[in-house]
Amino acid sequence: MKQQITLRPIEQGNHTVKFTGEYYDAKNRSQVYLLTNKQIVINRELAKGEQVFSNLFSPTKKSYLFDYDDENRTDVAWAEKLKRHSLVSCPGNDNCQRAIFECIDTRKEMTKKVNDLKLKTMVANMINNMQVSQMRDLAYFKGKNVSRMTSEQIFLTLCDFNTGVLMQNPQESLDSFNSPDRAVTTVVNKAIALDVIKLNNGLYYVGQEQVGKDVPAIVDYCKSNKNLYESFILREVHKNDRMPIDMNEDGVVKEVVGRDETKPFRHVIVPNEEQVTEKSMQKLTKTYDKQQLKQEEMQPLRDRAKELKVKGWAIPTISAETLKRKIQEAEMELELQK
Repeated sequence: MKQQITLRPIEQGNHTVKFTGEYYDAKNRSQVYLLTNKQIVINRELAKGEQVFSNLFSPTKKSYLFDYDDENRTDVAWAEKLKRHSLVSCPGNDNCQRAIFECIDTRKEMTKKVNDLKLKTMVANMINNMQVSQMRDLAYFKGKNVSRMTSEQIFLTLCDFNTGVLMQNPQESLDSFNSPDRAVTTVVNKAIALDVIKLNNGLYYVGQEQVGKDVPAIVDYCKSNKNLYESFILREVHKNDRMPIDMNEDGVVKEVVGRDETKPFRHVIVPNEEQVTEKSMQKLTKTYDKQQLKQEEMQPLRDRAKELKVKGWAIPTISAETLKRKIQEAEMELELQK
C-alpha cells in the first residue's frame, strides 16, 4: 500500500534550513546515516561513493515528501529511521533531543481528516432530520443562548464546518447526545438565558437560594432538589420560553432552514431525535465492531510476524495477505540459515 511522510522545519520563517540524515540514536547506541540512495549505514564509516541524504528547505520549498510502498523493505526501513532522527519531532520518537523538524504521516493525517469529515456529515444529517424546536434545544444544551436567533443562525452556530459548536469535536458531540443530563442541562441553560436563574458575584441564584457556581453544579443541584427544579425552574422556563414569531418550531430543519420560499413545503415523516441518535450510534458501533473483529483476526499473524522480526508488522493498514507473505519469506530465510 502506498504511504507518504512529510518532513518540514518547525519554525522556518523566511530563512533557509538544511536537514542532514546523519544522527546518533541514543537508545540503540548507534550512529546512523541515511543515504541518498535510500540505504542505511549504521556504526561504520561511509564507503567511497556513499552520500548522506540532505535537503534544503527554503521559503519556496517548505516541505519534503517521501512516497513509498509499505511492501518495500528498504523504503520502510529508511522512513522509520528518518522518523527516529534526533532533530525530528514525530509520534513515538523517544530519540528526539531537540525538535527542529517535524515528520508527519501524511496518509494517517488524510485518513483522520476523512473520518472527521464523515463524522461532521453524520452530525449535520442528524440536525437536518430534527424539528426546529429540537435543534434549538440542542443549541441550549451546548450552552448557546439562541433566544433571539433565526433558524438559519442556530443551524450555523451548531453545524458550520469551521466554527460550529458541534463540529469542533464531532465524535464527542455524537456521544453527548446520549447524556443522561441532557434535558436538565437544556432547561438550566434556558433558565439562565431567561433570567430565571440569575448570576450574582460569580454565583447563580434562584431567588435567594444559591444553586451553584456553573452549569454542571446547577444541574447537580437540580437533580438533588427536584421540588425547586420541577415546581419553579421548569415551570418558569416553559412559561417564558417563546420562539420568534416567524420560526416554524414543528418544521423539519432540512425543510425549513435555507428553504426557497417560492416552493411549497413537502410533508415528510422523520424519526424523532431519540430514534435518530440511536440509529447513528448503532451505525458507529457496527463500524467499530467490524474494526475490532478485523484486528482480532489479524492478531495471530501480527504475533508471528513480531516473533520473526518482520519489518512493518505493526503498520495498522497492512493487509493479511501481505503479512502472510512476509511471514512465509521470513520462515524460508530461517530454514536456509539452519
